[in-house]
Amino acid sequence: MKKLLTLLLAALLVFGAAVCSADSVESVITEPITITFWQMLDNETYDADLKGVVDAFNAGIGAQYGITVDTQIISGGTEALETQLIAAIRAGAGVPNVVMTEATYVPDYLLAQCIVDLTPYIESEEYGLDLSDYYDFFVNLGSSYTEPGIYTLPGYVSGEVMYYNVTFFEENGLSVPTTWDEMVEVCTKITEITGRPAFGWDDPFKTFTTLATQAGAGYTDGEGNILFGGDNLQTTIDAIQWYKDQIDAGIFRTAGEDYYFSGPFGRGDVQLYIGSGNEAQWIQYKIPEGTTMEWACAPIPQGKEGWANVPADYSENFVYAIMDVNGNEAARLASWLFLRYLQQPESVFAVTTSEAFMPYLKSVAESEEWLAAAGTAQKAESAQADAFYTYAGFDGASALRSDATTAIQNILEHGADVAQTLTDLANR
Repeated sequence: MKKLLTLLLAALLVFGAAVCSADSVESVITEPITITFWQMLDNETYDADLKGVVDAFNAGIGAQYGITVDTQIISGGTEALETQLIAAIRAGAGVPNVVMTEATYVPDYLLAQCIVDLTPYIESEEYGLDLSDYYDFFVNLGSSYTEPGIYTLPGYVSGEVMYYNVTFFEENGLSVPTTWDEMVEVCTKITEITGRPAFGWDDPFKTFTTLATQAGAGYTDGEGNILFGGDNLQTTIDAIQWYKDQIDAGIFRTAGEDYYFSGPFGRGDVQLYIGSGNEAQWIQYKIPEGTTMEWACAPIPQGKEGWANVPADYSENFVYAIMDVNGNEAARLASWLFLRYLQQPESVFAVTTSEAFMPYLKSVAESEEWLAAAGTAQKAESAQADAFYTYAGFDGASALRSDATTAIQNILEHGADVAQTLTDLANR
């Protein structure tokens, strides 16, 4: 396995070669320029790591070309950032040059004609970007929008992982399940031992979309066409009925009043569950004082006998985009040089060695240095990156998600008829 240091030095040499032609950059950026960068994670550790990357850019390449990046953290999450950004776009002033956002909002920016197609910059001989080191999912996401082009590059990435009680598994001679058939077998044994359901899934909506996708149906395409209905409706019904049957059998359960499974898991009420890799940073606080419990994460189960067995694991990710409402080519190029710097291996390494974020570059995820620094959730995320999917942004996406969430909750928590409920959802 290649050492990360070698990769970083190589990346720096390539980057230096790409931008050392001062005429190509300085003919566009002819005077000092400040670009604004909005992000909304408001996570103390991540923000500190990201600040270090921004400071390094400002002190290095930024200083070389007269570029200063001003980072602004928007409190209130993605909805607050979206509200402020749309207001700035409508006003024609105060629009950030680079923004961290969600892919679902990109169609709004395309409609407003304020987001920059990155393709010419990526393909530039002077300051382009090699996309071969990315997991395919992230490259495909950047070009999956309603207009041709590449409009985003990855930023913050996490996936769903399976948490399991190592202590309990070892004491009872159990193996970590890798398929849904194995999950039923293991959970049946656990319930026989504990007298309680063994497994749960934090998010009912993601339960629905992941199972439907693994079974061979899917959720929607990039234009909002429903994939879980029509010819795929029976496939979807069968997958969700199977899952509900395990709840009815008493080996799976819903979160109910616990809302999330980190609490029941820490208390030992369930011995394994699926949730966001981000929860790894909180598990230790859920284990009662005086209780000895070793835990770890693994990739979520993939496949079941009789299914199409399409690899699928939901990925929560925020993306970077360049905004421009004034046609300012100097600001665009300065923004691109900064965004390109954020995509370098040393930058990706810096912001993914803490908390539970995973690299979107294979060279970083496979490096000895990152593997030595990464936590159990991060390793589980990167091990299944080829199975990642996310939700497309389209007109009506939020309404469909709301309806689907209500439908799956009614099925799993209130006993609604699976076939009728999903048929109604597909024909909404």
